[in-house]
Amino acid sequence: MGFDRRTAAQRGYGHAWRRESRLFLAENPWCVRLGDGCTVAAMVVDHKIPHKGNMGLFWDRRNWQSLCKHCHDEHKQRMEAAAAGGERDHKGRLIR
Repeated sequence: MGFDRRTAAQRGYGHAWRRESRLFLAENPWCVRLGDGCTVAAMVVDHKIPHKGNMGLFWDRRNWQSLCKHCHDEHKQRMEAAAAGGERDHKGRLIR
């Protein structure tokens, strides 16, 4: 899996993204994993399906979800581990 060396703005996470994600979080303030034991407000707008540069998917609000930072980081680690086909620990994190 290669590392994307473009800046955040070059990947789409510039001023327009910051504005739209703030609006989305205002409309959806709680972590979507609230019922799964999470009890904190969302701080991150996550793409449910990784957009991989597809700007249509990037801007599709139906593909967005509100997550707290902890749940976002945990979710991404599980996805990366699954994509890498690597061995995971009890929390789903890739064991390196």
